[in-house]
Amino acid sequence: MRQKFKNWWLNLLGYSFLILGIIGCFTPILQGLLFIFIGLAILSKSSPWAKNLLIKLHKKYPTIAKKANQFLNKFSWRSKRT
Repeated sequence: MRQKFKNWWLNLLGYSFLILGIIGCFTPILQGLLFIFIGLAILSKSSPWAKNLLIKLHKKYPTIAKKANQFLNKFSWRSKRT
């Protein structure tokens, strides 16, 4: 039960970051790609599509990926792919 709740919570958090990232792509206040990276890194633990997309974005935007990994290291959510 506890593991199921944790997975549900991480999925909710991951999708929330993805939504913030999409909004951030159209507004000058938020850094959209950074939020997208964070959301995909959280979702990559349970979703293969998110993991594949995260690997592609790591190759295309290494600077932003580094910032996202620094943020995720603070919370021990960093994806295994660095």
